[in-house]
Amino acid sequence: VSDAVEGGRLRADADEEETAKRASFWLIDFGLAVDTATWPQNWPTADVAGDCRYWPPSSFLMSFYGPEETARHQAFCDQYKERLDVAGLGLTALEIMCSTA
Repeated sequence: VSDAVEGGRLRADADEEETAKRASFWLIDFGLAVDTATWPQNWPTADVAGDCRYWPPSSFLMSFYGPEETARHQAFCDQYKERLDVAGLGLTALEIMCSTA
């Protein structure tokens, strides 16, 4: 068990029960798992869900207006097809940095 409470240092000798009492975490399901072999062809019809708090702008465009409108905006289309996970990961990193500051 590790504990990063002591001045931000990672401790391997932390008491398991004490660590469990202070543990606070979220389980985040971005809902972005897709078959990478078929995604380039199936992105217009594949259903990608998950917690909308972690969606990139392209996911909202796709959800509200569909693949035809998304395809008209190259930057959003590229983001939707190739970088969905980056937005969720970036937002999670910001939450961690802001909540521990």
